[in-house]
Amino acid sequence: KGVTDLKVHLFNLSDYDDDAKAHIPEIDPFYRPNLKALTQLAYAVEHTDMPILLTGPASVGKTSLMKYFAAITNRPFYRINFNGSMDSSSILGTVSASAGSTEWHDGFLTEAIKIPNAIIGLDEWTVCPPEIIMSLQNVLERNGRLMLTDKPGDAQDKIVHPANGVRFILADNTRGHGDTSGKYVGAQPQNSATLDRIGTFIQVDFLNRNDEVDMLMASFPLATKKLVDGMVQVANLCRTSYNQGNLSVQLSSRVLYSWLNHALNLLEYRESLEIAYINRFDSDA
Repeated sequence: KGVTDLKVHLFNLSDYDDDAKAHIPEIDPFYRPNLKALTQLAYAVEHTDMPILLTGPASVGKTSLMKYFAAITNRPFYRINFNGSMDSSSILGTVSASAGSTEWHDGFLTEAIKIPNAIIGLDEWTVCPPEIIMSLQNVLERNGRLMLTDKPGDAQDKIVHPANGVRFILADNTRGHGDTSGKYVGAQPQNSATLDRIGTFIQVDFLNRNDEVDMLMASFPLATKKLVDGMVQVANLCRTSYNQGNLSVQLSSRVLYSWLNHALNLLEYRESLEIAYINRFDSDA
């Protein structure tokens, strides 16, 4: 209810070789998706051919959402985690020399775009220097292709066309504009030409209260409904205070999971909250 009903392609395992099959995620029985964000993602994958950006707070489930979509549709999922020291060779490929000859080794992205219907997740891409992301400009375009400028050979040897159905999904906390709050240190403003290649921007928010309770109850069957319901209520109050600037640390889904895990082990929810969340603050005030 409240979301658009969409037809979605479900692919067969027989469509892939063994290497591609190994990248199809298993469905997590405990996971609960944000239905609005999942529906928007399904629409964008099915009906557009431009990159998609998932944005939202830390630990809200951006990567889990794209992985879940890949799992329920039988699409291979390739996740690339960016960092500030990454260079283009680790993404595109590199040349090695041995016994007087050279050999080209595909990078992770070059391998992934050759797989039909692959979901390629570019995770925390804004921590990567913008000039490195610029090396992906061509392939992120509609009907784009990957240019391997360092690969030996003629012009045709340096061009890789994405297989049919390949989709790029980017995920970060800042919509590509960098971090001015100090909450996401390392996130860098990206070139506006890169942002212009993104066709769909999807906001991923925390689950509603009932879904979050259901997910935690499924993950921790020994927990009582009263305990989990109270914890989720506290989490939502803290999230509201965080958004209003009254708290400096988010009580994310991962923190909530840790709190409940500690509470069941220690049989004491206040101390559990302390070691899972309160001790994260940089001040006692």
